[in-house]
Amino acid sequence: MRLGLHKKPKNKGEAQLHIFSLLAILPVTTDWWLVGEQRSGIRHVEPLLSPFGIVTLVDTARRCRLYHFRCILPLPFDLLNYWDRYNYQGLTIKTLPGIFSRDGLDAGSQLLL
Repeated sequence: MRLGLHKKPKNKGEAQLHIFSLLAILPVTTDWWLVGEQRSGIRHVEPLLSPFGIVTLVDTARRCRLYHFRCILPLPFDLLNYWDRYNYQGLTIKTLPGIFSRDGLDAGSQLLL
């Protein structure tokens, strides 16, 4: 099985949401290959995933890293832990990592409301 994120996550929280949600539904012994630029946060893969399995740095080239990960422990995942909320004029706005208006209502969303 081959899965890939075709767009770069906007932040660490969004990347973690994608990785953990996939880990929760795939078989425990699934092999993962993760690649990314060092300045985009790929180095966070080791501390993020090592509690759940074996993370190995396979190669580095041109400021990128390639990791192999094999999950050993099942990962508990609850989407409710990733929701954030704020209030705007009596409305409760709920949002997930990587979604616009994460920390507060932006001008475009305000105009639409």
